[in-house]
Amino acid sequence: MRHFVSAFLLLCWSLQAPAQFPPEGLAYPVEPLLQEVAPLPSITAEQLAKLPLDDPLLRLAYANFMASELIMQFYPPKRPIDYTAYPTWDVAALEDIKKRGDTVTPLLLDIAAKNPNSGFETGIIGNAPYVIKDLNPYLEYARNVLQTRTKEMNSSVAGTVAELLVRRGTPEDLERLRSLIKVRPYLTATIEGQLRHAAIFQAAKDAASDSKKATTTSLEPPAPKKAPEAKPTTSTPSEDPTSSTQWSIIAVLIVAALGLLWLQVKNRK
Repeated sequence: MRHFVSAFLLLCWSLQAPAQFPPEGLAYPVEPLLQEVAPLPSITAEQLAKLPLDDPLLRLAYANFMASELIMQFYPPKRPIDYTAYPTWDVAALEDIKKRGDTVTPLLLDIAAKNPNSGFETGIIGNAPYVIKDLNPYLEYARNVLQTRTKEMNSSVAGTVAELLVRRGTPEDLERLRSLIKVRPYLTATIEGQLRHAAIFQAAKDAASDSKKATTTSLEPPAPKKAPEAKPTTSTPSEDPTSSTQWSIIAVLIVAALGLLWLQVKNRK
């Protein structure tokens, strides 16, 4: 009877006690497919291009590439990449993702969701901006992690989610991150480290926006200049005709004077 009562009390206590999570988050197993890379060394970009998005081999190639050293070479500052220094299957996956574009997003997010708190999840969320144009699905994924895995996510996922939301998110996302610190003190250093960059990234966004506006304005054709009005030209009389007229008058007077003088001399004779 004593053992029965003890067992009953233990069961009641366990039902009432809240779920306890380790401060560093929970550890989840990685899906079996992603634990083996043996099929990858012989894969080529041409082969990947022929595979549908639900093919296991394509899933394996994408998962490994998004968490690879190759994609880290896209981190700023940008520099030339020697692709021969990296596994051929990662290069093939990169080429295939570039060709398919944003159509690979559902597959990438499915890999992340089924491998929580793993390098595959952080690789996809953190590196998506380097190969994906439309980041809205990834931002929604990050917000969902904050809401549904508040106590389960580890520091790596928290830092990656925070980085994406700080760089690409909204002011509301920053408030969610500040609220997370109150619930998960263990993540304080990780989250605050990203929040310190929020002002820098916002300033960069504003500068880019101002630059874009300035460029747009400078590209507008300038207003046509008005043709200068024709002003009436007033011809100023030159000095030569006046001088010539004066000398002509003087010459006439001299001739007239000589004529008169000649007549007087003649009359005297």
